[in-house]
Amino acid sequence: MSAYDEVIDNNTDLKTLLHKIEINNRIGKPRYPPFFEFGEMSEDRNVRMTNITSTDTTAANVIINAWKFVLGNNKNKPDKNSTTAFFAKDAETFKARGGTILFVRSPSSGMFKKGEATFLPRERFYDSLLTVTGSKGYHYQDYPQLERIDCCPEWSHLSAENADLFTRELVKIMQNDEVIPTIKN
Repeated sequence: MSAYDEVIDNNTDLKTLLHKIEINNRIGKPRYPPFFEFGEMSEDRNVRMTNITSTDTTAANVIINAWKFVLGNNKNKPDKNSTTAFFAKDAETFKARGGTILFVRSPSSGMFKKGEATFLPRERFYDSLLTVTGSKGYHYQDYPQLERIDCCPEWSHLSAENADLFTRELVKIMQNDEVIPTIKN
């Protein structure tokens, strides 16, 4: 028996098995497709995509099918004003305490990227948030070395190898902009 509460966990324990039992759909509500944990968290809370998700298209497609279900069943339009106000308030508090805010827009691909371009256009959402909060942003499309990174086996996350590459390149850019220190050995 496991006390792990994550319902998308791959562990074969009684709690997970009971959650996954298929009972006839008596109310006609769409069923969430099969889904599994596709990241692993280390002791320092660094999450990395599992190797099988980044190398096996069948595993990646299981996640893609879940994204399709979520995106296809969400009929709510993004509420730009409330979302911006929420982040602007937090940004104001953070800056008042001496903090510096840097927004990072990581890559996406497939249906995620198309949906973001259609429903969350950069100019209206990301760029506007930077303006409202007075913060600096690092959008992957602004930097050829970030845009070239092979992206997102399941549309929304980088493989572990590409996440490392993205981070190294982003750190170099930020150090060049002098927003984070350069550590000299």
